[in-house]
Amino acid sequence: MAGLFGALDLSARALGVTQKGLGVTAHNIANVNTPGYTRQRQAIEAALPLNSATGSIGTGVEQRTIERVHDSFIQARLIQEHASQGSLEQEVGVLSQLDSLFNEQGGDGITPQLSRLYDSFSTLAAASEPDQPNERANLIGVAQTVVATFNRFDSQMTDLQRSTDSAIVGLLPEVNKLLEQIAALNQEIAKAESLAPANDLRDEQERLIRDLASKMEISTIEDNQGLTTVMFEGGIPLVEGQMTSSLLAVPDPSHPFDPTFSSIHVQTGNQTFDVTSRITGGELGGLLLSRDVHIADARNDLDALAFTLAQTVNDQHSLGFDLNGAAGGDFFSVVDPTQVSGAAGSISVATAIENDHGAIAAAGLASAESGDTANADLLAGLRSALLPSYQPGDLAGAPSGLSQTVIQQSASMISSRGRASELANFSLSQQNQVLGEIQDRRDEISGVSLDEEVTDLIRLQSSYQANARVISTVNEMLNQLTSLI
Repeated sequence: MAGLFGALDLSARALGVTQKGLGVTAHNIANVNTPGYTRQRQAIEAALPLNSATGSIGTGVEQRTIERVHDSFIQARLIQEHASQGSLEQEVGVLSQLDSLFNEQGGDGITPQLSRLYDSFSTLAAASEPDQPNERANLIGVAQTVVATFNRFDSQMTDLQRSTDSAIVGLLPEVNKLLEQIAALNQEIAKAESLAPANDLRDEQERLIRDLASKMEISTIEDNQGLTTVMFEGGIPLVEGQMTSSLLAVPDPSHPFDPTFSSIHVQTGNQTFDVTSRITGGELGGLLLSRDVHIADARNDLDALAFTLAQTVNDQHSLGFDLNGAAGGDFFSVVDPTQVSGAAGSISVATAIENDHGAIAAAGLASAESGDTANADLLAGLRSALLPSYQPGDLAGAPSGLSQTVIQQSASMISSRGRASELANFSLSQQNQVLGEIQDRRDEISGVSLDEEVTDLIRLQSSYQANARVISTVNEMLNQLTSLI
């Protein structure tokens, strides 16, 4: 439409587009501190021209849409790195507790107690009294302290493992709620985008997806309708359109430590799938790894140490003779003397020795005179004896570990806990740095810059003033034209 009225209409439309742009800018500024907000941008284009015999006549500007300044690759990286951070945070928490448990700076750890045990054997071997009553009583007291330390450490790790299992179960309602919220937003987005882009709803959905990723490792895709599908490892859908699956905690009777410990199942309709082994990231993955690997390894190593101690002492003790000239029996006892598993929690001083200190086989010969402590000297020598050590899974009589002293095995076990904790802390520090860099990159692309928004305000103001001036000029011309008629 040419002429003055055409120019008037063109400028009026331009004013409307400028006003909408002002609304977009104001919306950006209002959400400058909103977590997860993605900067929006007005997409405008020239309106279709009118063709005439004298040429095409422009019809001004129109708003095509309002876009999110969004990078899908950055979002995918954030999902991945949030999962890694969530896992490491849980691992660091558990490994720090294990490291603190085995900390021997206070002198009440396992290694100092083992050293006192060998010292007590030496004291017995050097006793001057024929029946060594005080030295035997002291040895029993020290041995009881050793087994109490093993029992206490095993009990504390069992409690830690159980509390970790409880944390796993307690996390599932949070995961399921996030899945439901993401699916609900799919429905809202589908409804809203039948009219216009649902930018703010998509921001909220992405924030929830990042929260979900911190709980468990996931991946996402958009279907042909633009709705988000959330998938679990192996392509198992957790959210598909408006449909959701749920995570369930199911007692695992085959669990090697406790049949009440939970496995994780995905329920889709009437079907359930055990996905415990597929959960590798997020808080849930970190808790499972801590329960079934970190704490399990520590308990197994403690069992192996207790079993090695019991076997080496019992083997030497059985070669000696007690005050009555009888061959020595076991000095330590465990519930199942045929296997390593469970040794730390069940090790105790043999009942016969606790009831009768004279049953300690300190003598080297059955017919030796009272005061013979040759075997006690050999028991003390176990401190430096390099003997094959038992490892988790070994059977009695078949140690598969390195030839080392029991104290060396203890020191190795404790140092491995410290190294694991240190490595996890270092990895978390690096992960926080990586996540921070990716978040900074997202903020550069999608975050609100007040300087840019103020610049846009000035540009929009100038555009508004210019179009208003066109309308004012056209109005003056129309008035002049009217006065001539």
